[in-house]
Amino acid sequence: MNRILIVDPNPVALKQLNMQLTAEGFETMIFEKAIDALQAAERFMPDVIMSEVDMPEVNGFQFLESIRKIERLIKIPFVFCSYQADTNTKIKAFESTADEFIAKPFEFRDMLVRLNLQIKLRKDPNFSGDNLYSGELRQKPLRSVFESIHNRRQSGLLRIVHNGETSFVGFKDGEIVYSKSINRIGKQAIYYLFSLQGGKFKFDEGDKLPVRNVLDSYALLNAYGEKVNEITSKLFPRYYSTTRIKYVDPELIMQLAASTDLKDSNLAKLLETCHTVHKVVNYTEYGVLEVLRLMQGFIADKQLVIENAEMAGKQP
Repeated sequence: MNRILIVDPNPVALKQLNMQLTAEGFETMIFEKAIDALQAAERFMPDVIMSEVDMPEVNGFQFLESIRKIERLIKIPFVFCSYQADTNTKIKAFESTADEFIAKPFEFRDMLVRLNLQIKLRKDPNFSGDNLYSGELRQKPLRSVFESIHNRRQSGLLRIVHNGETSFVGFKDGEIVYSKSINRIGKQAIYYLFSLQGGKFKFDEGDKLPVRNVLDSYALLNAYGEKVNEITSKLFPRYYSTTRIKYVDPELIMQLAASTDLKDSNLAKLLETCHTVHKVVNYTEYGVLEVLRLMQGFIADKQLVIENAEMAGKQP
């Protein structure tokens, strides 16, 4: 029997939800105040926690923050269920490490599917949930996720979590119209996301999206992304598929390639140059971006100061 802890200041809605979930076989614990729920959560050890955002005294975000500070509860899926469901609130929720957001009013069966999915993802990390556009990027590459959404001309917000960082991509009728990843926005964020080698994703359908900041077509973005991945994989043949490289700046890669004009003959020279640098620089210690800058400087100056490269390789 799965356990769920629910916090909602509306006693009528809380009682109704309690009855419905109990009928579905859940063991429930319900509270009208987050402070009371927090005191009971560790004793109850739920399989999933669901909370309203707008609550007196302690709001949903504060409740989530407190839950994440309790070691035994850190990995418990946390679901917001709220009337306060504008895009900014959803983004704030996911950036605060919420696992799911259900907007009120909702269809009970839809909510039930989402709750069960979160429980399955926690109990079985290999469960991908592909039918709901939710899963692991190691099982379904991000570009495949993009392509699925594009081909079906869907609208909604895609959330990607990688190394504790949350990124967002907005789709309108299958076209990418919005992207944000930490301090990157627009197409720069898209190019960064193309280079990710792991993480989790979740796509929520809907028409309410942030203000558009991506103007290029999906076809152009995808073509650019293919070239970035192609060059990156050749630049770093030994480490490209591992977690050692968290981020390769695609703009710098393309600038590097553009400095020699991306023709077959020039690309061969570029890659030869990169392999030359590869031999003298320990870029797993020095850092990918710095090595790319060394490569860029080498192409521009037609020379590489080996002493500087060796010194760079010794830096932590």
